[in-house]
Amino acid sequence: MNIQLIGDNFDINDHTRILVNEKLGFKLDKLLTHYSSDITHALVRIQKTKLNEFMVNFDMNLPDKKHIYAQTYYQLLQAYCPVAPTPFTPTVSISPTPAVLGASTSTQVVTIALFGDSMIQTLNNNILKKSLQNYFPTIKFNLLNYGYSSTTLDKAINNLDFVTSQNPNIIVIESFAYNNFGNTTSGLEKQTQLLATIVDTIKTKLPSAKIIISATIAPNSVVFGNGIQDLHLTALDKLERTKTIRLYLKNAVKFANDFHLPLADAYTNGLVNNEGFLPLIDTTTHLHPSDYGKQFFSDTIAKTIFDNKLID
Repeated sequence: MNIQLIGDNFDINDHTRILVNEKLGFKLDKLLTHYSSDITHALVRIQKTKLNEFMVNFDMNLPDKKHIYAQTYYQLLQAYCPVAPTPFTPTVSISPTPAVLGASTSTQVVTIALFGDSMIQTLNNNILKKSLQNYFPTIKFNLLNYGYSSTTLDKAINNLDFVTSQNPNIIVIESFAYNNFGNTTSGLEKQTQLLATIVDTIKTKLPSAKIIISATIAPNSVVFGNGIQDLHLTALDKLERTKTIRLYLKNAVKFANDFHLPLADAYTNGLVNNEGFLPLIDTTTHLHPSDYGKQFFSDTIAKTIFDNKLID
């Protein structure tokens, strides 16, 4: 889905783009599965009125000449979510529920295991379930969170046997970039080798399980670690640490691409001027995802599962 944003008395920034993509783009991808994303284009115009309200216009022409138009007002732009309104129903012909949604006479249960460090541990299962059900409304999800705080990948791998013993249908492997092996070539190679070992182990023990590599949200070097007790970092320390974390996040992205694995990339999509987008980062530690960041990361995982048709 390609969305063009136009601001009228309102500045379009990266925050706006992420917000519209979360509130609108992800859900339209779900509705328009029978259209190629290369040929679906929409125009969203956001106008700030004299009463400090937001008038939002949505305009889209589909390739088969169907026209969709919607307009609404909001006092808070964050409330904008025009996917469900009635104007969409008569103008878009939705095919019968595709097989990927797992529709059947009985409720399908899908177990998803999340394997990572505290960036996984701090995710909210309820938020992730809601993100998943936006794409798969008929499926019941059983979420297993195996996030290990302050743990490196070589230590966490010792828990992999237990994770696979739970027989998950999908396993999400996070990068462990925030608990890395230092800014060295050997450290990055070690991350790659360990990720490869994890993938091979899963394929051997659970041949039918689907594997996703995920890259969590990016750090922000200006505020990194502010609020963590007994952690006092200089500006240079913050620059060095966040640079190293970004290297490991990029390396995880590269690994997924090199091995042709589905990638849930909250890192790249959450960058603004090569820094982590501040609203995605919690204000207590300036390290883990905020509630907005958890939503963003969860939406990214759900969309990856949907786009790669990982649920039959």
